Amino acid sequence: MRLGYGYGLRLGEILGLTLEDVTEVSISGQITPVLFIRNRLSDKDFQFGKNLRHPTDIRQYRSKDYTQARHRIIISDDMYELILNYIETAHSQMMQERPANYNQTIADIVSRHCELEENHYVFLNRYGKVLSDQTWGNNLKKYFEEADIPIDRDTKEGNLSHRFRHGFAMYHAHFSDHPWTALKLQHAMRHRSIRSTMIYYNLTEEDERREKESMQKELYDTIPELKILPGEGDVDTNE
Repeated sequence: MRLGYGYGLRLGEILGLTLEDVTEVSISGQITPVLFIRNRLSDKDFQFGKNLRHPTDIRQYRSKDYTQARHRIIISDDMYELILNYIETAHSQMMQERPANYNQTIADIVSRHCELEENHYVFLNRYGKVLSDQTWGNNLKKYFEEADIPIDRDTKEGNLSHRFRHGFAMYHAHFSDHPWTALKLQHAMRHRSIRSTMIYYNLTEEDERREKESMQKELYDTIPELKILPGEGDVDTNE
């Protein structure tokens, strides 16, 4: 959920993450935690990253076209530690309790500099196998129902995980203290076309109502004298 809402990742990008993709790099001389989004031959359909090259031969991993066909997502230190703690806990447990299933989570190693003896997909189900989109979707429906959030089962918007990505976009387009421009949001969302990004700048009437109420509140907080309470605005007929 945090990878979707906090970083705008698609479900396939999350489920396709491997141990190799969770790492640190030097950016402007500072060690920075990042996630690499890329496709592998070992990926299942639900683990594909959108708008990225799909390799058809293992030899393509060494090609320039493939090495450049990836997204680098900068994450916070606490998010990095959270993922590492999950890996340490979940993978150690499944390696001991369900070794046969855990061996099915092995992913291709694609980096020349990877020091791992075995690469595994990050997110596992309770049986030690790769977490699938169907299993995650079923669990998410339960969470939404427990929180009394409408699911819209019969519509395309029923892809509940995508709501987190939409929330990421709407927050940075409208509700942040420092809203992003469409070009900045396009880069963060990894949209090929700016038209896909502009959807988030076309407010619904409900969005517009909330925006105006928020603006009014900020105005009244800044200049309280502008707020006229009931009865205070009556004209004195004796004047």
